[in-house]
Amino acid sequence: EEDPERAVELLARHKPGIIEAHPNTFVAWEPLARDPREPFSELAFVSSTFDAIHPRTVSTLLAASRRPRPAQLQLYGQSEVGPVVGRVTSRDRTASADGRCVGFPFPGMTAVRVVPRGGIDPGPEHPGFIEVRTDGRALTYHGQHDRYQAQLDGGWWRMGDVGYLTCWGCLHICDREVDLIPGIGSALELEDRL
Repeated sequence: EEDPERAVELLARHKPGIIEAHPNTFVAWEPLARDPREPFSELAFVSSTFDAIHPRTVSTLLAASRRPRPAQLQLYGQSEVGPVVGRVTSRDRTASADGRCVGFPFPGMTAVRVVPRGGIDPGPEHPGFIEVRTDGRALTYHGQHDRYQAQLDGGWWRMGDVGYLTCWGCLHICDREVDLIPGIGSALELEDRL
């Protein structure tokens, strides 16, 4: 339940050690970090899949934990491929963490590449198309095989996002392909700052 007024009762009663939800749900739950019932006091891990979670949100939730070393487990993927990259960020590092950094591929299990848009090498100011390779990929869309095939480039699956890889191989997401704004490197990064 995303509504904080409804979720707080369950969270305060069970005081979970691990919570996984969509990033927008965590944003809605931020005020609960100050609730006197301390619903996040036992948090060991905050986990968010599919999309990058706002660093301020992670910092707020982890600061409410009484555990000595709570952390964020960031996973990025989608239903068709499952999780393809991940990273762990400690409570001490969440405030300075780059919210667009979603992590590294899982060795021997997943691979990531970023394909240039318009012939320009991908980077922070000109992100490219994110494609992944994994044995966990769906085999087709029911009744929409042509649509499924349109997402494939050989064995690579187009994620529908744009980003870049750092020199260390860390994947940074800038935007959804459909949300690109000409001349803006990352509207999501602007959102993080605002």
